[in-house]
Amino acid sequence: MILTTKNNKAMKTTLYTTVLIAAITLFSLNLNASTFRFADESYIDDIPFDTELVCEKLMLEVFQNEFQFEEEAYIDDIPFNTKSIAANYHYAVALEIDFDFNEEDYINDIPFNTEELAKMNEQNTYRISSQFMMVSCINYLF
Repeated sequence: MILTTKNNKAMKTTLYTTVLIAAITLFSLNLNASTFRFADESYIDDIPFDTELVCEKLMLEVFQNEFQFEEEAYIDDIPFNTKSIAANYHYAVALEIDFDFNEEDYINDIPFNTEELAKMNEQNTYRISSQFMMVSCINYLF
């Protein structure tokens, strides 16, 4: 335990007062205490070119030169066809999906019997082919 005496209290008070006065003095000083005011000067065009355009041109040249890469040679480092593997995978995934569609109502949109038409077409095809064979045989004989 530090003994507190009158002398220690007086020293602490003096120290705190000194620090307080120094802080107030520093914050009250005006750093721009100069009373000199200079008049604004007129613009002098002493550079005969546009520096902004020159800078832009240089930057464009730097970027064009920096990012032009040569085409790399093809390296066949995968010994299989990844496109066919991906297609097979997507095919297998698509087959696993179970589509549940509602039964559609019957729409009678063909006004004739297609079965009869197919039979007529088949008979005409046989008749024409048999006629063709007969003509071919006759031509072969003569």
